Amino acid sequence: SSRITRRPVAIEIGDRHLVRACQSNAITLGHATMSESDLKQGIASYSTELATNIDFEIRDVFATAPDVIYTLLGCETRVSLSQLRKLLLTKELSEDELPSLIELLLYYGVVGPVDAKGKVHFIYEHQYEVRKLAAINSNVSADVDPMFEINPAFWSALDIDTL
Repeated sequence: SSRITRRPVAIEIGDRHLVRACQSNAITLGHATMSESDLKQGIASYSTELATNIDFEIRDVFATAPDVIYTLLGCETRVSLSQLRKLLLTKELSEDELPSLIELLLYYGVVGPVDAKGKVHFIYEHQYEVRKLAAINSNVSADVDPMFEINPAFWSALDIDTL
């Protein structure tokens, strides 16, 4: 989309922020070393911050889609294209807006297409080329509803059950 002008910074610097979130939790609770609960809480804090920041980024370039990430709240880890479209339509978007919005979700790494072999692909694995991700979905059999996986970095923030 011509409205996309920069790379999603939050995903690029994620590792550093995730470690800081875990350390911060341990320090706040007075732990000498990080415990498993510090890691879990740090991951939850990071996931929430990431979802909030990416949602702001999407809103900056797609003003008619506030809180769009939260349409994925409680979903399975993988959703079909038809499910994704149905969820996004709950935000009172037009059918015409959906392709651009799905492209933004791909671009910001919120979702990644699942190829015919079941492997998920995220934008940062493909040099931020949305066209490469689109090609993955176009290579899926015509009689199959293309699948997307929600990025694991968002699972905690979106209450996605991984069991």
